[in-house]
Amino acid sequence: MKNPALLHSIGNFPAVVKRFYLERYAKGCNRGERCGAFVRQGVCEGGHHWVKVLYCGREWCPTCREVLHKRRFARLLPKVLKMKKFGYFVFTIPEEMRAYFSNKEALNELRTYVRRKLKRMFPGARGIMRWHWFGDEDWTKYHPHLNVLVEGLSYLPEDELERIKKDYKAFLEKVTGVSLGEKKVSVRYSYHYDKKKLLHKLKYITRPTFRVNPEFYEPLRPLAEALKGYRNTTLWGRWEKPTEDELERIALAYEGFVLGQKAKGDRRPYELFLLHHNICPLCRRKIIWLKGVSSGGIPAHHENFGDGFYLVKSH
Repeated sequence: MKNPALLHSIGNFPAVVKRFYLERYAKGCNRGERCGAFVRQGVCEGGHHWVKVLYCGREWCPTCREVLHKRRFARLLPKVLKMKKFGYFVFTIPEEMRAYFSNKEALNELRTYVRRKLKRMFPGARGIMRWHWFGDEDWTKYHPHLNVLVEGLSYLPEDELERIKKDYKAFLEKVTGVSLGEKKVSVRYSYHYDKKKLLHKLKYITRPTFRVNPEFYEPLRPLAEALKGYRNTTLWGRWEKPTEDELERIALAYEGFVLGQKAKGDRRPYELFLLHHNICPLCRRKIIWLKGVSSGGIPAHHENFGDGFYLVKSH
C-alpha cells in the first residue's frame, strides 16, 4: 500500500478497517533501504572483532524499529529487575490540549512536572518514564500519554490518586490556558509484585508507537519534525551499575523471557543480552567500540548474532 492518496482517504474509515490498512501500510512502505548502511567497529579485550549496525532511530522505520525495541528493553532490564514491586502510572493529555504538547519543550515541561510531583510524594523512589505518541486503535491521531514505572510503590489510597489527578489537571490548565471545567483528567494507576508482569510492562512501554511514516502521510510531518531528536525515555533516581555476576544472572532471565514469548524465540538471547551491554559473549570481556562510523556495511565474512551485531571472521 504505497498510494499516499489512498492513505489520506482512510481517515473516515471505521477503526477496524483503518487499522487493517495501516498494518499493511506499515509493513509495505519505506522498507528502510537507507537503514543499516553504517556500522561501528569494536574489539573486545580478548581480541574478537565485532560490528554493530547503526539504525536511523525513527519509530516508523520497518527496518530498525523492532531491533531498537529489543535494544531499549535489554538496556533497561538490569534496572527494572531490581524492583521488588512497582507502581505503573499513565498520564493522558486531554484531546483539546494535545496540540499544545506537540513540541519538545512542552513535553519536557509536562514530564518534569510529573517527575517532581512523584519524587515529592514518594521520597527516595526511582523510576522510568517513556512517551507513547499514539494509541493502539488509530495510528494517525496524536494521542500522547506518559508511561511511568516507579519502584517500591503498592496500593495507593483513593484520596492520594485523586490528589494527583487534581494537581495534574491544574498544571495542564495553567500551562495551556485551556479550561477543562468539570471534566476529569485520566491518570491510570496499577501496582504489581510479579517479576513476569514487570517484564511485560517494560516490553509494552518500550515499544514504538509512531508507526505511520510521515513521508507518506502529510498530516504527521509537522509532528515528526517537531519530535526529531527527542529523548523519549528518561530515568530518575540513583541506579547502581550491575556487576558482571549480576549481568550474567540477568542475561539468563532475559533468555527465559524471550524464549517464553515465542515458540522459536531469538537465536541466542543470552549472548545478545551480553552484546547489548558491550560484553563479548565468547570471552565475557568488555567490547571497546571505536569512535566514528564506517559506511562499508557488514563484512563479507561474518557470523550473525542478531539485533544488528556481527562477529567478523577471518577468511
